[in-house]
Amino acid sequence: MHGPQSGSQRQTVSLAARDVTFSYGKAEILKQVSAAISPGRLTALVGPNGSGKSTLLSALARFITPSGGVVELDGQPILSQASRAVARKLAILPQSPPMPEGITVFELVSRGRFPHSGLLGLWSEADLVAIDAAMAMTGVKDFADRPVGGLSGGQRQRAWIAMALAQETPVLLLDEPTSALDLRYQLEILALLRDLCRQHGRTVVIALHDLNLAAAHADEMIFFRQGKVHGAGATSDICTAAVIEAVFDIAVDVLNDLRTGRPVFVPRLPGEGGVDG
Repeated sequence: MHGPQSGSQRQTVSLAARDVTFSYGKAEILKQVSAAISPGRLTALVGPNGSGKSTLLSALARFITPSGGVVELDGQPILSQASRAVARKLAILPQSPPMPEGITVFELVSRGRFPHSGLLGLWSEADLVAIDAAMAMTGVKDFADRPVGGLSGGQRQRAWIAMALAQETPVLLLDEPTSALDLRYQLEILALLRDLCRQHGRTVVIALHDLNLAAAHADEMIFFRQGKVHGAGATSDICTAAVIEAVFDIAVDVLNDLRTGRPVFVPRLPGEGGVDG
């Protein structure tokens, strides 16, 4: 992958949740969750639906205000920082972002440059380079002039990811970024995100429902169960059959990918017994 390497990409930014609690009505979604995101690493948030992983992502992105605890960006409460300053450090791609009617792919991706634009909102050469690189990285450059609404689901998702990449922030948060993609593009997008960490020093956090995709690509994993962190750490250490059984209430067999050595989990049918290992 080739693209611009601005100062913001090489900047190290810390991001952490400290005893974060969040309730929706009477339902407590997050229960004193603490999690420190490792800089320059790809971290996957994993757990059953409703376990709190997407809610934590929203709290980290300042989309929601915790009822208790604090999210810290560079050691300071994120809610006390100016919006434009936060947007230069952190980009977020929600699961179902609203889309303006009639907007083209280029126009959508260019919105990622808002935190860097001047008072007149004119694109600089650096803006155009970043937009072009983001479209090239995600494979949407060939239909830059097409309306986003006329694209396939996978093409739309890649256009949204390009917008987030164009923002050129050191931290990138994505909620289920592969959910609308076929297998080929799932793998390409996750390889791209991993490349952003390893070659460009970006910090990437993704909420994923596909356990095996997370285990195959993430440097670190944070497991959620019923609004709490059940376990966190390097994928090779934390992603075990015992943890999967406890988090998802299913028994699994564990295979090793012969190429990468990473675990692959195969659910057992009901009545087939407990977990080995």
